[in-house]
Amino acid sequence: MGLVITGQAVLTPMLMVIVMITGDFLGMASTTDNVEPSPRPSVRRVGAVTASGVLMGRSELVFCVAVVVIGKVQLA
Repeated sequence: MGLVITGQAVLTPMLMVIVMITGDFLGMASTTDNVEPSPRPSVRRVGAVTASGVLMGRSELVFCVAVVVIGKVQLA
């Protein structure tokens, strides 16, 4: 979206690498949890978790696009 709005690359290759490495560290940190197993299997509501993830992702996309648009208008 940033490329479409501004006509130029918003992320440099080095910034993309930094974002990917940061995401890897966050993923590793969230998977190494010291939780004791429960005596019964946990029931997961996958539909609710997926819906929440989609809602959060769309909200973040709208926010990021708004920031790019506002930045382009204010700095142009």
